[in-house]
Amino acid sequence: MRTATFLLFLLAITGDANAQQFNPYTQKYEMAPAGSSPQYNPYTGRYQMAPPGSRPQYNPYSGKYELAPQGARPQYNPYSGKRELAPSDR
Repeated sequence: MRTATFLLFLLAITGDANAQQFNPYTQKYEMAPAGSSPQYNPYTGRYQMAPPGSRPQYNPYSGKYELAPQGARPQYNPYSGKRELAPSDR
């Protein structure tokens, strides 16, 4: 019962800003902001879900280029345990 309550709480605070969206190029569902579409990342040679206006940006923590909105900064994602590029709050 506690687990179900906790999951409902998480869903309530996160809203639907990020939702699973189907990427037809990878044939998988990916977490992405609303309004995202598959975009080609020339550095990885793959399509990934990205919000409109995204461009490849270097992430010094991963050593790779990721598609992210202008001005994105590396932030720790506790779910993946990695620093990922995310839009800055400021």
